[in-house]
Amino acid sequence: MGLLDKHLHLTARGAIASVFLGPEGLALAAGLEDRRYPVEALLHDCANLFAGDRFAGTNPRRLGRLVTVCEKTYRRENAEGYLEEGLPPGYGHGASEIVRAVTEGTASRGALAHGLAAEFAQAGRGDIDRLLTEWRGFLRSLAAAGPLAPGLPFAT
Repeated sequence: MGLLDKHLHLTARGAIASVFLGPEGLALAAGLEDRRYPVEALLHDCANLFAGDRFAGTNPRRLGRLVTVCEKTYRRENAEGYLEEGLPPGYGHGASEIVRAVTEGTASRGALAHGLAAEFAQAGRGDIDRLLTEWRGFLRSLAAAGPLAPGLPFAT
């Protein structure tokens, strides 16, 4: 997975992944390695890491730019609890749009929940609250991590 170099020191990918207890650090590192992936879009897309099947509706669960980046970076590898075909197992399409709408103030949680309930029965306000809690926890972990060690890519 590229977390350690040949001397068993953390790579930049490993340093980022080590900040998190789960697989979300692997996805974040893969996204940061793609220099054309805007950081703001990547952070919103990371909400999909906590979505599962709840927000995809009739779309495939494995849809979006983060999927493409992860599959390319991890070559569709499997690592129990961390990667399924190169993607963290909790990934599900659709959550990033919900997070973006709530954080940008274009929709309230209640309005989103009502719309989701009408569109597909498996998601409601509790699902949105849980998603926002998990995504904000992800951002807090990222903010608390501090800077990367000097000399690693992304450290500047």
